Order: sequence, then structure tokens, then C-alpha cells
Amino acid sequence: MLVIAHRVSDQDLSSHLLQEKGWTYLRLSLIAVKTRDYELGHEVWTRKKGELLRPKAYPKAELERLRPALKLLHHLSCFTCRAWAHRPR
Repeated sequence: MLVIAHRVSDQDLSSHLLQEKGWTYLRLSLIAVKTRDYELGHEVWTRKKGELLRPKAYPKAELERLRPALKLLHHLSCFTCRAWAHRPR
């Protein structure tokens, strides 16, 4: 099972899943903080530092314009995609 969600409160589904055993937590920031490899089972996805998660939806020029506001919102994780994969026992 795969769950993809944005955090909306400390009592949301994500919060409950983080407390359960058997889930793998993955956080993908809108802008990659560092270069990292992700094992996808059949291949490796390399995401380079500064790479945008959805460049067509959030063009770099628009993000640069919004940078001051994004810094204020960063602590709220407003532009973070979170996914959990549950491994059946």
C-alpha cells in the first residue's frame, strides 16, 4: 500500500502512520536539498541538489519570485510530498 499526503495537522493520517510499525517514510522537498539516490526496485533515480520536484507545475522563475515567502512557509512543509509504503507481514 502506498499513501501520498501533505501534512495538515498533528492528528492527520500521516501522524498515525508515523506511529505504526511497518511503514517506510519518504520526504520529497519541492527543491532537492542535496543530491540523493532512490532505489526504485528496477532502477535508481538520482535527484540532484536544487532539482525541482515538479518543474512544469512550479517553474524555477516563479519559485525565485516567491523565495521570500517560501522561506517563511518552509517550517510548515507546505511544498513537501510525503509518501509511506506499507510492507505486509
